[in-house]
Amino acid sequence: MNAYSIDLRERVVATCALPGVRIYQVAAQFGVSVSFMDKLLCRQRTTGSVAALPPSGGPAPMLDPTGQLRLTACLNQQPDATLDELRTALAAAGGPVLSRTSVWRATESLGWGRKKSVHAAERDTERVVALRQLFVETIQQEDVTRFVFVDETSTNLTYCRRYGRAPQGRRVN
Repeated sequence: MNAYSIDLRERVVATCALPGVRIYQVAAQFGVSVSFMDKLLCRQRTTGSVAALPPSGGPAPMLDPTGQLRLTACLNQQPDATLDELRTALAAAGGPVLSRTSVWRATESLGWGRKKSVHAAERDTERVVALRQLFVETIQQEDVTRFVFVDETSTNLTYCRRYGRAPQGRRVN
């Protein structure tokens, strides 16, 4: 906590100690809430100090190191799994039953961010661009009238997953 906060607390308590002063008047004077004043005066009465409480650290993580290893194994096995699928796979692997948000936090803390996986990033590299240009130049020298094109295949990208997960700095497999 910075010195200004401690100084503010001390000034607020000192002003409250003056005779005939009301809490709501001091709150308005210093621009703080009445509930802050109540808590501050209660802390001063019980502990004798107006310093801020130390941070508690928050709740313990839901996933222990063993669970993190299980989650990493699930991510390696199916990097394009949805959070619900990861929850199910983690529970099936003997891990704890987590909420979707807890699974998301755990994947982010492991460095497995969500990434698009619709096209390969290599297609824009100099090598691939040069190979594509070489193909175009080669095909221009051919007699294309002798080619027969049969297109009985189609690709619909709605059938594939749009996102996957991978460690930072790596592509989705």
